[in-house]
Amino acid sequence: FREDKDDIWQRLYDDLMQFTESECKKRGLTYSVHYTINTPPCHCDKKLIDLIEDCAKKSEVPYMHMISYPAHDSMQMGRFFPMGMIFLRSSNDGKSHCPEEYTTKEDLAAGAQVLLNTLLEISEKNIF
Repeated sequence: FREDKDDIWQRLYDDLMQFTESECKKRGLTYSVHYTINTPPCHCDKKLIDLIEDCAKKSEVPYMHMISYPAHDSMQMGRFFPMGMIFLRSSNDGKSHCPEEYTTKEDLAAGAQVLLNTLLEISEKNIF
């Protein structure tokens, strides 16, 4: 599930398991759950997200907030350090993590500019 509130995420999971149990019982079926990953979500640092947002605004780069759960490196590092992510749009109907994914040079440059501005702000203001 892509959900940023831990209690809602847990409720979604619990509801799914309860539904599965109920439906299998009605039909005389059994089921088992095998986890391929069972790592709790790692939340982005609010102060860092606000800083990235400010840098995007100053650079006049359109942005939106997203929830991401895939096991990015940041999911592991975020347990030790403040973490935030900058995603760039895919210009190929939003396809992601596949050979058809495509990001324009302009979007790459805009994302790099936001990242640079964020790092400069962190270092100049001694944030974190």
